[in-house]
Amino acid sequence: MSSKLSKIFEFLFIKHYKKIIIVPILILLFNLLPMLYNFYQTGKPFNLGIDITGGIKITVKNANIDENILREICKVNCEIKKIVTFGKLSGYELYYPENVNIDNIKNYLIQNGVKEENIVIGKFSGKVGMSLFKTLIIILIIGFILVTVVVYYYFRSILPAISITFSTFMDMVNILGTLTLLNIPISLITITALLMLIGYSEDSDTLLATYLYKRHGKLDERLKKAFQIEMKEDIAAVIVFVLMIIISKIDLIRILALTLLLGIIYDVIDTWMFTGPIQRIIIERRK
Repeated sequence: MSSKLSKIFEFLFIKHYKKIIIVPILILLFNLLPMLYNFYQTGKPFNLGIDITGGIKITVKNANIDENILREICKVNCEIKKIVTFGKLSGYELYYPENVNIDNIKNYLIQNGVKEENIVIGKFSGKVGMSLFKTLIIILIIGFILVTVVVYYYFRSILPAISITFSTFMDMVNILGTLTLLNIPISLITITALLMLIGYSEDSDTLLATYLYKRHGKLDERLKKAFQIEMKEDIAAVIVFVLMIIISKIDLIRILALTLLLGIIYDVIDTWMFTGPIQRIIIERRK
C-alpha cells in the first residue's frame, strides 16, 4: 500500500471509523428518494423492463432516419429511445404494448427508407416475464436467508451475521435507487446481476470479518491486510465492467456490467464504512 493510500486508510478506517458510519447511511437515504418519488408517481418503487411487463421492442438500425417519422407511429402507448454507441447515435428503439400491429409499423418504416434488414423485432410475453421475475425475487430472498445462516454458522455469532447481511441489503437498495435515478428499468438481467452481487458482497464482508475475528495480531494491521486484498479484487472487477460498458454494443451486457459496477462501488462503501466500523465496535466492546 502506497504512503498516500496508507494515510487515507488510517485517517478514515482507524482514526475516524465511528464517524464515517454516517456516509453509507446518507447514501442509502439518498438512493431511497428516487424510489419513493417513483412510488408516489406510479405506485411502484421502480420501473420494470419490457421483458417483465411484456410488449414489443422494435430496433431501427438507422441513425439517419428522421425522428419525426418515428414519432408519427409512436404517439400513444409508445416510447422512443436512442441507441448511442461510442458517443454516436446508431439507431432507435420503439417500445409498444403486446397488442400492436407489427406489420403496419414495419411497412411504414420500409416505406420511409429503412431497409428491412435494419429492423429487428422482439416480442416479450408479460405472463412469462412476470412469472420469471417473481421466481427470481423468491430466489433472491432465499439467497439472503441462506447466506445469513452460513455466516452465522461460520462465526457462531448473530451480530456479525446481521451486520454483513444488512450491508448486502444496503448494496441492493443503493443499486436499485441509482438505476431508478438514471431512468433504467429493472429487468430480468438486473435481478440476475443482483443475485451475483449477493455472493460478491457477502464474500467481501466475510473476508473483512474473518480478519477481524479469526486472525491474530494487531487489529489495525489485520484491517489493513483485508483492505489490501479487497482493493485488488475490486479494482480488477471495476476495470472489467468498465470495459464491458465501453466496448459492448449489446444493451443487455451493458446493463449487466453497469449493475455489477454499481454493486462493486457500493459494496466498497458499505463494507468499509459500515460493516467494518460496526464489527470493530463490537470487538472493542467485548474486550
